[in-house]
Amino acid sequence: MSENQNYEGERLDPLVKIHLIKEEIAAVPNSPLSEHGEKFDQIHQKLNSALADIEGI
Repeated sequence: MSENQNYEGERLDPLVKIHLIKEEIAAVPNSPLSEHGEKFDQIHQKLNSALADIEGI
């Protein structure tokens, strides 16, 4: 899985997107500390997008 993969253009189920984002979150501790802030900002944007696709939230 690519850390910089963007799921917005893909026709994946929102729950699948969230699962993939959770895998990205789990991989953050393996990256240098100086990159954590940027990675979490990217993940936050992806997660907001995926959650917006779920009705009732």
